[in-house]
Amino acid sequence: MLVSVGSTGNAAAGEPGKGAGSAARQAGRPRVVLVGGEATAREDEVLREAMTRLRAELGAAGFEVVEAGRRAAGGAGAAGGAGAAGGAGAAGKPIDLAQVARASGGVAVARLRRSPGGASVDLWTVEGGEGAAVRTISAEGASAPSVVAVRAAEILEASRIRLERARPPADKGAQEPPPGAVTEGAGGAAAQQARGPLHGGIGVEVGAVVLQGGGVGPAVGPFVRVEAGAALPGRSSGALAVRVSLVGPTFAPALTGGAGTLAVRQEMAMAEAVYSLEALGPVVPRLSAGVGVYHLHAAGEPVPPYTAASGEVWSALGAAGVGVGVPLGARVAVLLDAQVLFAEPRAVVRLAGEPLGAPGRPSVGGFLGLVVKL
Repeated sequence: MLVSVGSTGNAAAGEPGKGAGSAARQAGRPRVVLVGGEATAREDEVLREAMTRLRAELGAAGFEVVEAGRRAAGGAGAAGGAGAAGGAGAAGKPIDLAQVARASGGVAVARLRRSPGGASVDLWTVEGGEGAAVRTISAEGASAPSVVAVRAAEILEASRIRLERARPPADKGAQEPPPGAVTEGAGGAAAQQARGPLHGGIGVEVGAVVLQGGGVGPAVGPFVRVEAGAALPGRSSGALAVRVSLVGPTFAPALTGGAGTLAVRQEMAMAEAVYSLEALGPVVPRLSAGVGVYHLHAAGEPVPPYTAASGEVWSALGAAGVGVGVPLGARVAVLLDAQVLFAEPRAVVRLAGEPLGAPGRPSVGGFLGLVVKL
């Protein structure tokens, strides 16, 4: 008996360190103080996402970002009077945003808090004088963290010249962040990490794939991917990454012919470029394209008088895809994407000379995986 796997031929047939913060201060970037980071990181997922997005937006807009932790904000507790902006520090005292700004040399203070159905930012600026927060930005729904972060950054960016003019004279005691504060330079690693597991760094993804197309399939199997990338500069930019994908082995239902049956196994290896767009609410759209190799192996189980045999074919592979990611935290996300796969030459599976099937031209692959950022 003869099993052949052949080709149809051409016609048939991929802590910024302290130095970064110091350089930022020497460059004269206005400082914005964030209040509430330590508390929000433990207490509320919405506030945690809003805080990380706010850090990234302000950093990308060219501000020096200083996060005053719970202890630091509490230490600059209320001085009483109109300065209290509501909320409480570590000692239960209301937080005086004006005093927080003076203690850290900031031109603005952004205090994040939970609001019904979403999140709010109390925004105090030095041009507003010694009063409480001069503006509150609120939003509801799943996109609230992104909306309040972008709006707060836009307000401060629009007021940048006035903030520079109203900034009080530099004071040595106010040039260094308060105890427990975290400083981030624009475009630094912390700003990139704030964008989540799909916008920079190294990640490993594992999951399941379904291949469909032509007369072979649906085929199901595992895959693993390793991705390394970085966020692109700019407030409205995404991230670019390179990815190596190993797919398979995938197994499809046996192909049946007049001389018996054939079991088909497929594997793929690809090198790809991946572009992650800015998040649309909780979803991150992604585009991918790449090249690689495709392998198909077929083993026959014939009826007498034929004897068992096997064959295989190797092909060049091109792929392009679209997908979405849903971050589950700072280091974990679920990915769902579909790819169009084109192999050349096209493999054709025959049993005793009878064609039983061939992968699609093109085939489609559906991938569902979990990515963990290292």
